Amino acid sequence: TAAATDAKLLTLSSSSQGDQLTPFSSASSSSSSAQAQANLEAQAADEGHHALWQSLDDVDPVAASRIDSRNIRRVVRALEVYRETGIPFSQAQRREEPPYRSMVIGLTMDRPNLYEHIDQRVEAMVRDGWPQELYHLLAKGYDMELPSMSSLGYREMAAYVRGELPLDEAVYRIKTSTHRFARHQYAWFRLGDTRINWLDADSAETATRAHDLAAGFVGETKHRRTNISRKLFFAELWCESNGIGLGP
Repeated sequence: TAAATDAKLLTLSSSSQGDQLTPFSSASSSSSSAQAQANLEAQAADEGHHALWQSLDDVDPVAASRIDSRNIRRVVRALEVYRETGIPFSQAQRREEPPYRSMVIGLTMDRPNLYEHIDQRVEAMVRDGWPQELYHLLAKGYDMELPSMSSLGYREMAAYVRGELPLDEAVYRIKTSTHRFARHQYAWFRLGDTRINWLDADSAETATRAHDLAAGFVGETKHRRTNISRKLFFAELWCESNGIGLGP
């Protein structure tokens, strides 16, 4: 897609299953049926996005106050969670602390450099055949109302393919909307968030610094595991010497 993020985040987590590197996300992980999603999207198409949002406001006003009525995908997601679990989406998002330690690394850069990277990426995608991709998708019957077509830039590029916009105007609008998306990410992942180890993506030392942070985290975690294993070992010895069985 045309989305270029200002903050790329990875979470290195540690549990009894071992160390894992996963994307850092605040999105809910609840699953939903494809049919329920299709029904809600059909409702939005038939009655309008505001009517769908009103359905959410009726059952979960807290979530509705946080979601733009035009963001059909998020409204659908919130309604799916409520209808499948009976729990308002705003409450389902309140998660307990995970049973493992984690370290988050975030990459950022100065705003002018960020916008330059975004613009170069958009131009490269156009050169690499983005308009042709949209032409073939539309020719095969893919509708622009599909969620998969809602990624940044696809509507503008489709407008160009259909002859509704000149290419330079479509590219300008894509760059502008992507800049806006990048700014919004600073609200989602704040530079002042102490959970995130922010690194300058333009620095030559970034890769080394990220490696050192990850290595230090893994080493500290393994040290803790070793201490726990030793305590368990001596606890088992004590139980055995006192005739206390630990079970199978």
